[in-house]
Amino acid sequence: MFKQRTILGWHNIAWSIAMVGALLHPMAQAAFKTPAKTSNISVSVDGNAVDISITANRATPGALVASGALSTSIIQNVTGATNGNVVNRPTTTSGSGSGARVSLFVAGNAVLNVTVVSEGSGYAAGDTLTVAASDIPNASQSLIIQLVADDIDNLEALPFAAFGNGNSEGNGVNELSLLRAVKGSSSSGEVRLLAQGGVIKKECAGGGTEYYQRARVTLSGLPTAAKDVWAFYDPRVGATDDSVDPTVQRGQPHFNAKSGFGDAWPRIAAGGDQIKLCDNNTPYVDGTATVLTLGAGGDARDTAGMKKAIGLNVTTAHFDVYVPMEGRANSTTTGITLAMGFVVDVGQNGALDDATADVAFEAWVSSEPWWNTPPGQGGNETD
Repeated sequence: MFKQRTILGWHNIAWSIAMVGALLHPMAQAAFKTPAKTSNISVSVDGNAVDISITANRATPGALVASGALSTSIIQNVTGATNGNVVNRPTTTSGSGSGARVSLFVAGNAVLNVTVVSEGSGYAAGDTLTVAASDIPNASQSLIIQLVADDIDNLEALPFAAFGNGNSEGNGVNELSLLRAVKGSSSSGEVRLLAQGGVIKKECAGGGTEYYQRARVTLSGLPTAAKDVWAFYDPRVGATDDSVDPTVQRGQPHFNAKSGFGDAWPRIAAGGDQIKLCDNNTPYVDGTATVLTLGAGGDARDTAGMKKAIGLNVTTAHFDVYVPMEGRANSTTTGITLAMGFVVDVGQNGALDDATADVAFEAWVSSEPWWNTPPGQGGNETD
């Protein structure tokens, strides 16, 4: 078993990272876009955690960062102001933005901290943002902030999307917003984490052996109510589909398949048909194999996944997974990524409602490629 570091070995890594953005093209905002979806859930792979608290649809071009970042951009502070909190004040600007409202904390008769309570839109670096002296008790002059790039929300390019490539222009029945990660994600928003577990050798049903890296994917911060947690998976992302003519390298998992979207593997609609390890028996993810219907009516999509029932007051769930380690660019079976999608169905009723605590997101788990051929053979070059 040897570690691969050639351009062939890394082909699937770069290719799958680049192609993952293909699904998330700009779409019209659907009815279930409002109010914007958020969550307190975090996901970790072998202890490496990422928060899932940024909504998929929050972003408005030129929105302000909802934090205390503006405090360092003050160019004219007040004097003589009454100490304490000044809540939800309107602003004016030298630019074309509008709608921003802020809360201020005054100490020593000057503004110490600025918090955005309404992000507004249309702001740009270099614009000034002013809170009038008349809106700050006993202030001798207005508060003026000059915006810098860090004051502008850098997520404005992330589009709204429905989980599982649902109809984002529809009415949202039985659909969930695709949530984004706070950190450690690709530019398109999917969580991307590296497996840290040991390597497992499997004897294949057709002869030969394959290697897989183990990992534990843990969801934390789940609602306290009873819930079903679904994990959908596909180890073939980045591999070549030779069942079609001409062959095509597919960059999206089956649970993102839809008519006319040729980048995804065909959707798996029966629990028993989920992809297995090369022994043709072991699923890549533990749990109960079954089917969840995403969407409704003409948008209904039966999707095979692994389900775990999580009881009342239990706020964590974990899935033990196998991550493929096939680094060859011409692989027709797997790559080095286990693409995973998660749905949390609070209430365990099988009906998804974006206006409730039901949530959905993706988390792609990658391994380092390992080959079972010696250095210099089978395209393997080691350091």
